[in-house]
Amino acid sequence: MTTPRRGQNPATTELPDDIERMLEKTLRQEKARADYNKRPDVQAKRKEYQRRQQAQR
Repeated sequence: MTTPRRGQNPATTELPDDIERMLEKTLRQEKARADYNKRPDVQAKRKEYQRRQQAQR
């Protein structure tokens, strides 16, 4: 068994606050990215970009 780093209590199952905050931030970012990618203007831009990439080949 590895010894916990200083300041960590191995008996607690709760995540430290900073890790919890990081996870919440990541979830928020993923949701924001998903919402952004669903926007019709963004989808149109992506289609146009992909079409241009195909034309170059």
